Amino acid sequence: MAVNNFKIKVLSRAKLEVNEAAEYYDSKSKGLGKVFYLEFKNYSKTLRNIPFFEEKYNIVRILT
Repeated sequence: MAVNNFKIKVLSRAKLEVNEAAEYYDSKSKGLGKVFYLEFKNYSKTLRNIPFFEEKYNIVRILT
């Protein structure tokens, strides 16, 4: 059962790291950075709809 409309807070540092990772992957293979970024967006969407994954650090939930 999916629950909708949870809010995800992506910290500025995390956004920077996502962008750096996408650039790195793209430097290894053209288009791979875009694939990485789309996967990141898909995971974000999943967490927004079903946030009850593993909890770490008391307030952070992760999807592995």
